[in-house]
Amino acid sequence: MRILLDEDVPVQVLDPLRHVLHGHDVDHIDHLTWKGRKDQVVLQHARASKYEVFVTNNLKQRNVPEEC
Repeated sequence: MRILLDEDVPVQVLDPLRHVLHGHDVDHIDHLTWKGRKDQVVLQHARASKYEVFVTNNLKQRNVPEEC
């Protein structure tokens, strides 16, 4: 499974998640060229890159149907 952590998720959780989620690819948006882009653009890139899970701390995202 491919998992992408949004930029509002602390980058410090990346290594522990990679350690406990053996067999899964866990990336952080800070390590990609997508940092600072609008969420809808990030979600399009994530979908095209075959990410299956997008983890965010952005509570406002629940109010935008296109981002849910």
